[in-house]
Amino acid sequence: MMILASFYFDLWYLAVLALVAFILCLDARVPAQWYPALGLVLGVRAVAVIAGGLQHLDPKLFKVIPPEVAMTKIFDVVVPVFGHIELVYGALIWIVATFSRIPILMLIGYAYLRSTSLSDVTKLLVKLRVPAAGVFVFTLALKFTPYMLRDINTLVSAQRLRGWQVNSLNPIKIFSRMKPLLYPILRSLLVTVDEVSIAVQIRGFKGDRFGLAEELKLGAKNIAISAAILGVFALLLLLLFRNNVGMI
Repeated sequence: MMILASFYFDLWYLAVLALVAFILCLDARVPAQWYPALGLVLGVRAVAVIAGGLQHLDPKLFKVIPPEVAMTKIFDVVVPVFGHIELVYGALIWIVATFSRIPILMLIGYAYLRSTSLSDVTKLLVKLRVPAAGVFVFTLALKFTPYMLRDINTLVSAQRLRGWQVNSLNPIKIFSRMKPLLYPILRSLLVTVDEVSIAVQIRGFKGDRFGLAEELKLGAKNIAISAAILGVFALLLLLLFRNNVGMI
């Protein structure tokens, strides 16, 4: 789902992925405290996404939308300092799709973290003969994500107690009002990475191969479901790259 969400730009296909991701989050009982982070990430990414979308002025970038439709102007203005800014219909779809993709990817990640045992993930990677260093980095990333989400929620709550609010739908204002959060989040991130690096060095981790006390065993149901999902995924990728299904 993450790979498909990374390639899709068609809003209908992204809407289906969003619905499935949300259902998975409900089934996985994702804590309500995790959801505010979606808005935070969107606010941080807003300026970059809009700036990137405004560059989509070449009709060759659009595979499905007819060139005359994609190049339909929505506005064309001259802004002091920034100069000439033009927004076309195709670029608007790209911006909306890119904004939509961010919460979809995060929701899928939430569902995965809440529904999948980290020990099972480690066992599977070892069974697939992934190098020990790769297993360590992957499992560390899975543990690191919920830790940072808890840290971000704590920082947001602390700033709200001090009177901090967003109260705006303007992406530029949202980004500006995120400044009180950006420094403490970045500082916490760097400190945590440094602490983990020191802890790994103290324990003498060198990436040597390791074994597990219990081996992961896949039953017939697991294999059948996995095969069916991989088959659907392969079909969707084939339609995506051969027939531009899901593109704009």
